[in-house]
Amino acid sequence: MLEKLVRKYFILLVIVLACCPKLFAQQDVDEEFTDNIAKSIEENTQSKPAILSGEGYDVMTRIENIGNGHPEGLVIVEPRNLIPVNGSNKLEMVSYSSRRKKWGQLWGLSYGLYKPSNYELDGIEAEYDEYYPSGLGLIQVEGIYKRNFDTFSIGGYLSVGYFNVSSDVENFESDLSVMPLKLGFYFSLDTLWREPWVVPYVHGGIYTIYFDETSNGSTLNGTTLVSYYATGGLMMQLDWADDSTAREAYIENGIENTFLFVEANYMAASIEEQDPDFNAIYVSGGLKLEF
Repeated sequence: MLEKLVRKYFILLVIVLACCPKLFAQQDVDEEFTDNIAKSIEENTQSKPAILSGEGYDVMTRIENIGNGHPEGLVIVEPRNLIPVNGSNKLEMVSYSSRRKKWGQLWGLSYGLYKPSNYELDGIEAEYDEYYPSGLGLIQVEGIYKRNFDTFSIGGYLSVGYFNVSSDVENFESDLSVMPLKLGFYFSLDTLWREPWVVPYVHGGIYTIYFDETSNGSTLNGTTLVSYYATGGLMMQLDWADDSTAREAYIENGIENTFLFVEANYMAASIEEQDPDFNAIYVSGGLKLEF
């Protein structure tokens, strides 16, 4: 009986020794696989942050995420100030008050129905309308640099314009060119809604005008002394008409908003009595871009 027991344990020992090389080999493979995974995670998590190109993107960290379907197993961070729409793959802007920066700019181009009806022709006692028709109108380029607050914006305003008109009276050649330069203070209520769909604003300050008139061979030109002006208007956002283009313009060029605007303007006469009188009340409108 003892002999049978010894023989049984001997056979069992032989079987165990025959299987050990396979077990040890499998253990080596598992350890090598585990070491590779650990090394890959360590390299990716310790690598320097990669910055997505374009203003408005966040810094993202290279994180190993095996099996998530993204190239190289990286977690993709969406552009800052864009959030996913529930139940879809689309993105939408966060609210205007949340995404805009502390400082901003507005650039605009406008056309105004300017008409200096009180202007008197050099050396001629006649009304402005007797010699000059409606004319081209006032074309103006403007810039605003503003400080954004939670409920409003304030800033500085600067513009330069050009107005030209020629006489339509037979046998009387006359041409008048006017270039107004304005410098003022700007105020707007641009966070009344989630997006600045309608923005009331005012600005006012001082202005001067360079003028040049040629009449029957004689020339009169100069620059008026400063006087004051005032403007009030409404800006209406156009981004809603094409959301995808607006988002692309924001991401690639930093354009916050595109506005159509209309405004009423008042320009007072020069404080110098000898200056020509360019006093006028007129309406203007155009386009503005906010950055």
